Amino acid sequence: MNTEAKGARLLGRLALVGLCGLVLAGAAGSDAPLDQEITASERAQQIYEQLRRRTPPSDWSGATASAFPEVSEGVVRPLERLAASRDKVEEAEAMGDLAEALEGTGYYSKVSFKSIPGGAKIKYRPIARDRVVTAQAGWNYIAIGFYYVWVDRGGTATPAPDQFDIIAKRVKIVIREAKPRRH
Repeated sequence: MNTEAKGARLLGRLALVGLCGLVLAGAAGSDAPLDQEITASERAQQIYEQLRRRTPPSDWSGATASAFPEVSEGVVRPLERLAASRDKVEEAEAMGDLAEALEGTGYYSKVSFKSIPGGAKIKYRPIARDRVVTAQAGWNYIAIGFYYVWVDRGGTATPAPDQFDIIAKRVKIVIREAKPRRH
């Protein structure tokens, strides 16, 4: 099956769970955390759209089809499970499986991190792993996936970690630190 047919098949399968035609601005890979309430199926559609944007359709040839994550069954199955999840437990399991599948694609995003005010360390951790990484100044090359990102000032996360979908080729993340409470 060629790449376009596989992409069409996935769109058709996602449409069966109510996703047809849904594309939201500020989708996965944006610089905004996932604090807005969206359904699992909406999130699956956002992730799918970001994956499609990584490689223009004119580049979808037999040579690239096997490497493009959109057509990888290892990515398609958990993406479908995410779209069809009916509760938070199913959604969390599908997200973990999808995170592992995306990490295995070999795709990376070029990510810059900034804290406001500056001068603090920014840390991130893939949702499916326990490995915490301190972001470097400038651009960081990070395997595509889902990450918790936070500002670390003196060993304290300020604010609490936010979750980001890092899937786009280039992502800028700005985190505003929580103001200390006065007693």
